[in-house]
Amino acid sequence: MNLRDYLKLHGFTHSEFAKKIGVTRPLITFIANGKKNPSISVIVQIEKVTHGEVTAQDLFNPALPSKQRKKGRRKVSGNIDK
Repeated sequence: MNLRDYLKLHGFTHSEFAKKIGVTRPLITFIANGKKNPSISVIVQIEKVTHGEVTAQDLFNPALPSKQRKKGRRKVSGNIDK
């Protein structure tokens, strides 16, 4: 079940649920709307509070860009003499 449906089904506002898991309301709004992937620690808290009704698979949006940096790519400025 996705987070938006869980909140609606159980009558939680984004603010109430955010307080329950110890994060901000905007973060819950972004996650519920599929605009941001939660961190592992937030996923664990959501699964715990929802008693497994909302899982990591339900929360992760693969279409969102990864925040991991690509190693080995650095911008080099200036001329390099050979």
